[in-house]
Amino acid sequence: MNFILILIFIFFIFYILYEKHNNPIIKGEKGEAKVANILKKLNSKKYIIINNLTIKNNFGSTQIDHIIISIYGIFVIETKNYSGWIFGDERNAYWTQVIFNKRNNFRNPIKQNYSHIYTIKNFLKSNFEYNNIPFYSIIVFTGDATLKNIISTTPVIYTHELLRTIIKNKKPYLTIENTKKIASELKLMAKKQNIKQSTHKKNIQKNLNHRNALSQKLICPNCGAKLILRTGKYGKFYGCSNYPKCRYTKNI
Repeated sequence: MNFILILIFIFFIFYILYEKHNNPIIKGEKGEAKVANILKKLNSKKYIIINNLTIKNNFGSTQIDHIIISIYGIFVIETKNYSGWIFGDERNAYWTQVIFNKRNNFRNPIKQNYSHIYTIKNFLKSNFEYNNIPFYSIIVFTGDATLKNIISTTPVIYTHELLRTIIKNKKPYLTIENTKKIASELKLMAKKQNIKQSTHKKNIQKNLNHRNALSQKLICPNCGAKLILRTGKYGKFYGCSNYPKCRYTKNI
């Protein structure tokens, strides 16, 4: 009897560790930490790095993984920690992750990063007279994912490509004093808004829970339509009845 209890306890511990390792928030934080360490290699006299900045916008708040303010422009980086094969087109609302015969859709990171850049641009228009600052959007995959058939003019890269993607831009647009001023104002704005990171993460988890609950009821969490059983190249799955307007899928 004691032996069975020990096995149950060991199984429980492994289950908790597995769930923790695969938690989207924790995985995201690991990916962001990896990119932050890489960005430390940039010349600090030319590049000011701000990691994990949450600021308000017209829709509530947005969390930006990494902002680099440099004399060469402003780089906005969206980090994704994924496994499997990744398929995507910058024009589509969602991209697809394939692991063996399982398919998962996730929000197009390029469009996601556009909203971050839009928020920063609005801030600069209100506080500075810099109309010619170039913005560079970069999407970085930090896990062991393989990028397949990515159709994009925006760089969608692996971590080992990040530094050379940044430093290839060599035309200066700002003075060092300007970069320091912009970075200081961005940090000050976030502080004044007093947005707690923990609250933002709780909202993300709450949204994930809500979407999962709808999906379990075979209701599309994207558009509210019914999910119906379909058969595709990789086997059976549930797809949105609004296809092709909505491309949400759920594994069986």
